[in-house]
Amino acid sequence: MKEKHNSFFCVFIYGVLLGLIAFAVSFNYKVLDPQKIGWILMDGGDPTQHFLGWTAFRNSPWTFPLTLTDLLSYPHDSSIVFTDSIPLFALIFKLFRGFLPEQFQYFGIFGLCSFMLQGGFAALLLRRFTNRLLPCLLGTLFFLFVPAMFFRMFYHTSLAAQWTILAGFAIWLYTKPDTALCRILSKWLLLGCVTIAIHPFLAAMVSGIFFGQMLYLSLQCNGVSLKTGNLAKNCRSQVYARPCANLVNSVLARCLQNRASKLRICQFCNSSQFLEIPKSLKPWFGLLSYFVVVTLFFYLIGGFCGVAEGAGKFGSFGANLNALYNPVQPDNLIKTQFIHAGQYEGQAFIGAGMIGMVLLAGYLRICRNCSGFRRLLPQGLALPFFLICAIFFCYALSIKVTWNQYVLYTIPLPESLLWFCNVFRASGRFMWVPMYALMLFAVAMVIRHTPPKRCGWILLCLLLVQLYGLLPMIRNSFEKFKNPVAAPIADSKLSQLVHASPEQVRLLALVQGSEYDMIGFGYFALKNKIALSDFYFSRPEKRTANLRHKLRIMIDENRPLADHTLYLFRMRKLVGRSGLYCYEIDNGMIAGSTVPIPGFTPLPAAKDAKSIFIPAERLTPVRSRTKLTLKWGQTTFSPFVNFQEGSYKIIIRGENLKQLRLRFGEIPLELNIDDSGVASGEFEVQSPAMRQHFGFVAYDDNCSIHMVEIHEKSLSGT
Repeated sequence: MKEKHNSFFCVFIYGVLLGLIAFAVSFNYKVLDPQKIGWILMDGGDPTQHFLGWTAFRNSPWTFPLTLTDLLSYPHDSSIVFTDSIPLFALIFKLFRGFLPEQFQYFGIFGLCSFMLQGGFAALLLRRFTNRLLPCLLGTLFFLFVPAMFFRMFYHTSLAAQWTILAGFAIWLYTKPDTALCRILSKWLLLGCVTIAIHPFLAAMVSGIFFGQMLYLSLQCNGVSLKTGNLAKNCRSQVYARPCANLVNSVLARCLQNRASKLRICQFCNSSQFLEIPKSLKPWFGLLSYFVVVTLFFYLIGGFCGVAEGAGKFGSFGANLNALYNPVQPDNLIKTQFIHAGQYEGQAFIGAGMIGMVLLAGYLRICRNCSGFRRLLPQGLALPFFLICAIFFCYALSIKVTWNQYVLYTIPLPESLLWFCNVFRASGRFMWVPMYALMLFAVAMVIRHTPPKRCGWILLCLLLVQLYGLLPMIRNSFEKFKNPVAAPIADSKLSQLVHASPEQVRLLALVQGSEYDMIGFGYFALKNKIALSDFYFSRPEKRTANLRHKLRIMIDENRPLADHTLYLFRMRKLVGRSGLYCYEIDNGMIAGSTVPIPGFTPLPAAKDAKSIFIPAERLTPVRSRTKLTLKWGQTTFSPFVNFQEGSYKIIIRGENLKQLRLRFGEIPLELNIDDSGVASGEFEVQSPAMRQHFGFVAYDDNCSIHMVEIHEKSLSGT
């Protein structure tokens, strides 16, 4: 009976049930109601982006590749891979869209599934090191209360599927030496395709773990001893030489053994051995097959549609060296430490209880001389396992290695390599692989090398410490989703304008402003099947930026604009120059229509001389973009502006502007930051006429400028 409860299937089910309980006490079951979407839309941030991507995809016809929609970047197709809408679930639920209610979200269900699978695979991993059920389940709870997963849940929801990392570890650790490569490859292909249909970053981590197993199998096939003392000598002589020698010998022996080479080649090609792969090359053939299949699957789901280099550079979103012991969020036991801007991506805090577990495991290894983690694994597996974790750790730190507020050193990279690293510029996330490996090492050491009667008590005490330290995080998560509302009930000005319009509105076209502005209007528009010309994607969409630029040129040249469209912008001077009937709507935006709308009074034309607007694309270097992101020490300049004598106010809209410094010509100006993050300053022009520009210097990474506004003080009530 004891063996039955410790079976592979039962342990997995117990872990799944623990995940279910952990989710219920942390996030509340009410988020599972698919018709309650208000908690997703209330913040207007990334969760809203994810939901609107699903809404657009649901209301679009089927296409190839599968996840494309033209409702977010009309008239161009875009993929919901870049709205982080979890394509795996989106594809499944779109099959049943005819049966779904009008308001439907699957992100709560996805969060529950992530917790349950996290518990299931954590339990399987620990079962690899013990036959006792109680220590296995107590250890599983440490993997369920992980701040890195809590932080992502219902923020970057798809990145909460960190069970995929544990699943990769499980496939590797449960593989027997005599397992056929095709069986190993089939498991990895399934995991790789599922993971890349959730999030490409998780797929990169899983692929790295798969590479580690193939490296291990290759070394085994070539007879390389993986003991530390023999590895360097054997690798040099066998890893490269033996596969090449086997391949060359097999070809030469068959083809060039005698002078009748042509006959021998024909005989060889017609034989069954022609397709036989040398044993030493099979792992690398498996690696190639994996990457080909997963890449094709990524293309199938639209992963290569609209690809562009993201905002920020490699090194801007790395991990701090304090990542494993820095709570970042409030903790009852450990004080939050300093991290640089953007390093929230590298959050990998393991908790106070797990830190105690790591220290205890180190004590058992060093002071008690217990066998190391490599003795707990199949012979030779520990070295490639920890090698892969070390590679992920170094990549997570990126080219700027920091500890607390100190920058220890910066690694220069050639432009070609830097461009490649920018594909995964949020490198701090890769700290999750060594984080989970460290947790697995610590729990396995304690379970294996403490007396059975004490092991359960030790794990229980450390678990209580873990939960007490993380109590603020758990309490905040539960309270945030305690009473999710069904949907926003406010009747927006935009909806009133659309319903009163004498012609059917089919498109909201962004002329000037930020793609973030479209999130606020997205739910109403997509629910009514009104397309958007621009949207907030995880990677900038160059085609939509070009469309905005084209619309502004058409307005400047007084060309006719298309009907059945509302044109959105912020600049008051466009009211008179656009030739449109303009109306003020929500969030300070202005909507222009080619026809007057009954019941609404158009805005009067603004005088151009009173306000000047400088979008990010006009800052040096001049190029089409929605925002300009500066690294530490970088400088940008505005174009020269003609000023008359008087007092002026400058307003800078963007992100992380606290460390931005401003100069008017050679005169430094003091900037004030309001609660919304908008920077503003004042200056005077005392000469009758002046032509001058502004200089902006960043003293921190990721200072982003969206728009610079200059107003005469008498008119700048903003």
